[in-house]
Amino acid sequence: MIKILVALIVIGGFWAIGQSRNARVAARLSGLWRILDGLQTMESEIRGICAPLPVAFEAAGRHSPLFQAAARYCDEESGEAAFCHAVAEGALEKPETEILHSFAAGLSAEEEMGQLRNIQHCHQRLSALCARLEKEAARMDKLYSSSGILAGILVVILLF
Repeated sequence: MIKILVALIVIGGFWAIGQSRNARVAARLSGLWRILDGLQTMESEIRGICAPLPVAFEAAGRHSPLFQAAARYCDEESGEAAFCHAVAEGALEKPETEILHSFAAGLSAEEEMGQLRNIQHCHQRLSALCARLEKEAARMDKLYSSSGILAGILVVILLF
């Protein structure tokens, strides 16, 4: 009876490890969706009331801490440098970082239309990345869960 209980605990533990990997992928996607929402808010602020970057960053900060940090840094730095600084302190993966750094480089555009095109371009690239990550997450969800259970079964077989 104790062996069965230990076996179930081991299998459950390995299954939980697989689920924690799934949770990390889901958190990454959630962060990207918040950045996309912030970009839409930023676009609305610039298009609607011709808001300067610090104001647009503050409005977008309601959606993502990345924009909140950029708004804080705008007091001391240019919009481009502030956003790069915010990206550097964020816990982002390499593809997101590259996209956001190219976005930051376009923030130096003086005219409103240049900034709007830059926001739209960044939004498109991040949306494509999110779509790819969602497909990968769906595929990896089954893999992580199954491999966790199988690893647990293997350990149980080796133990007994």
